[in-house]
Amino acid sequence: MYTLKKQIKEDEKLRKSFNELALNTFDISFEAWYQNGFWTDRYIPYVLIEGDSVIANVSVNLIDIIDQGLNKRYVQLGTVMTKKEYHHQGLAKQLMNEVLKDWQDQCDGIYLFANENALKFYPKFSFIKAREYQYRFLVQPKTGDFHKLDMTLDKNQKLLKNYYTLGNPYSSFSMKENFGLLMFYCLDSLKECVYYSKQFDLIVIVEQLNKTLLCYDIFGKTDTPLEKIAAFFADDDHPCITLGFTPKETIGYTVVPLEENHLFVSKKMLIGWDEQKMFPLLSHA
Repeated sequence: MYTLKKQIKEDEKLRKSFNELALNTFDISFEAWYQNGFWTDRYIPYVLIEGDSVIANVSVNLIDIIDQGLNKRYVQLGTVMTKKEYHHQGLAKQLMNEVLKDWQDQCDGIYLFANENALKFYPKFSFIKAREYQYRFLVQPKTGDFHKLDMTLDKNQKLLKNYYTLGNPYSSFSMKENFGLLMFYCLDSLKECVYYSKQFDLIVIVEQLNKTLLCYDIFGKTDTPLEKIAAFFADDDHPCITLGFTPKETIGYTVVPLEENHLFVSKKMLIGWDEQKMFPLLSHA
């Protein structure tokens, strides 16, 4: 029998083994995130161990969402992985059952994003496929005073945290009180994509992707229209803005279903999920 353990961030040997399994499975590591102090108790790995080795995991992510002004507590499952030589022993099933036992009555719903080879696995636990929708619009490029923040600097991390606490003024479905998860992105894959404007008193996280600009999130307080802010990041080659969050105002926007995100939700989450919305991209864990 293998040993079940919940939360391993302070156990150096198990954390190292966990990171090795994550690197081998997803090509990601949580070590820098931990060392920088951003791995909090909102991210809870449920692991099975043999000796000092993590052989399987399902992680619980506590995600607080403001949905049309209402506070919701969701649990997002992620980092589902099993060491190759331990496949076909039902370890993921064992961990899933343990997580559901602990959390299904402690939140407003449980959800996850499945990869292609697991689409038949999660319905066994009564998860139901749900659809997300993403918004985009065209703008005329403008020039402004937004400049890139060096996210290795402590002062810029503090600046981002201050603006994060103000929330996204344009979003109707936004994550709150999870700065640690935001920094998982802003210290790694999006570290070159964080911009600040003193004039507009905003921080914008945006990335150029082919012919579009992906605006992941915006933090601060403003009455300036979203289209005007987005225009400062556009150019003649990138006139289309795609949003990584659900906007409050959608008139004039194009909305498209997100086909690549395989969202599965628990039954209680289906109530109210008929709206055209998406989980913020930076809430994915």
